[in-house]
Amino acid sequence: MTESGRLPPGARPGAEFVVWAAIHGLAVLLIDGLVHIDDRQGVECQTERLVFATFNGLGSGNRPRAGPAHAHHHAHATPHPGPGS
Repeated sequence: MTESGRLPPGARPGAEFVVWAAIHGLAVLLIDGLVHIDDRQGVECQTERLVFATFNGLGSGNRPRAGPAHAHHHAHATPHPGPGS
């Protein structure tokens, strides 16, 4: 994407995580039935829209500001206590 000029070089680091998170999020919503789209054409349309919006966001050049409010953290899953814990 950077070689074609569609994604600024400064937006490239970590872009795969952002795109994966967006697509994975939509897939989970669809699989879990939290979002219902009537047919395959609708799913494909919304998927294309999501990818388009994600790349537009990455390419906008607006990056989070560094500082305490945007400190880097490692992503990890934390177990949540079950009912009655």
